[in-house]
Amino acid sequence: MILLIDVGNSRLKWAWADGDLCSEQISLAHNGEPAPGWLPLVVAAGRQPQRILVSNVAGPRFAEVLRGALTRQFGVDPEFASVAANAAGVTCAYREPQQLGVDRWLAVIGAWHRAQRAACVVDSGTATTVDAVDDAGLHLGGMILPGLDLMTESLFKRTSDIAQAVNPGPSSRVTIFADTTAAAVRSGAVFATAALAERAAGELEKRTGRAAALYLTGGTATRIAPSLARANEVVPDLVLRGLAIWGR
Repeated sequence: MILLIDVGNSRLKWAWADGDLCSEQISLAHNGEPAPGWLPLVVAAGRQPQRILVSNVAGPRFAEVLRGALTRQFGVDPEFASVAANAAGVTCAYREPQQLGVDRWLAVIGAWHRAQRAACVVDSGTATTVDAVDDAGLHLGGMILPGLDLMTESLFKRTSDIAQAVNPGPSSRVTIFADTTAAAVRSGAVFATAALAERAAGELEKRTGRAAALYLTGGTATRIAPSLARANEVVPDLVLRGLAIWGR
């Protein structure tokens, strides 16, 4: 039994892996360190991990606290994933692989193994990343842009007319031709991200000469998926799935 943990910029996610089977991902918000209630939730599953695999982009302090808590609870030293030139059949595009975020790397690994062909990955959370991998498992690189909430918040906070015209709540309808300012701001963020995802998938198909898979993951993936004009699949636990493959 393996405990899989994915620490993002704002959420801590985990699942259990037994062979090729993964339990449903559970997610909690964090504020720079594990929330007090997260470990009891992990323990409540009643499982003893033989290994603990971790993807962490929240910094060394978070990793230190996490390591201490897990070692005390389970007597198992966590293994923290890192980016390498090659892993699990995938080759990293970066000249200096350590500069690539480990969550992006694991999502690409998960996507390539899931698709068994060229794939684009859109991981949308605090930030949004777009990555591509070809049929042979060569990671081609990608892009980073603000997440949906960062895009909208920048307009609400850095403009006067827009901020005064809207109540920046979460309920504004997403539509290509919005008829309120709030809807226009939120729709702009969603469709800008969707357009970038479609452009990336199209460019990948030009390079490979065949249809590419498009996967969405991250906390706001379900807000983007309905606005895409091409086939896609939302895989909420793609990083954890990639982590399990990385750890084999």
